[in-house]
Amino acid sequence: YRRQRQMCIETVHELFFSLSPQKEAISHNIDRALQLADKSAYHYYVDFAEKGYYNRLISGNINQVVHVDSVVCDFARYPYKARTYARQMIIRESNVTERSLVTTCSLQNTGRSDDNPNGFIIEQFTILENRDIEARNDEKRKKTPETYGLLYPAVLPPPDKETTEDRDNHGIPLVCLLYTSDAADDKA
Repeated sequence: YRRQRQMCIETVHELFFSLSPQKEAISHNIDRALQLADKSAYHYYVDFAEKGYYNRLISGNINQVVHVDSVVCDFARYPYKARTYARQMIIRESNVTERSLVTTCSLQNTGRSDDNPNGFIIEQFTILENRDIEARNDEKRKKTPETYGLLYPAVLPPPDKETTEDRDNHGIPLVCLLYTSDAADDKA
């Protein structure tokens, strides 16, 4: 039961802070995260949106990935208090910024549903810390993109001739590129 509570918190953090530079993907993740949280998380979303944060992710082609390191919960009192320690990787074409993310929240029991299988809602969500730890320029990223295990769809120009080969029902090329890390490149 304790693990379910921690999973609820981890899920919200991953949905809210792991973002790709696509408007639909951002909206989908944020909507799912907000179904698991009260208005305190919504207020952060509105603040970020008003400051143009999501638009900058899209226009700058920036990926943001969060890794939850630990969730510390106090199960002695209800509603349960939790503190989350995580790292964010802000991945740009030519550099990567690692950030420290520390948040607090309360967990309230609620009914289980398809949208909320763990049966908890996050309340009083507060970002205590979100600061840069390290920024590194990666000259190699300019030549061969590294995606930290992420798949990126290939963007191909439209064909000169009308053909539907290797395209889905909407005419989108069925091509994905998987870039490997430096460690895998070194082995080759």
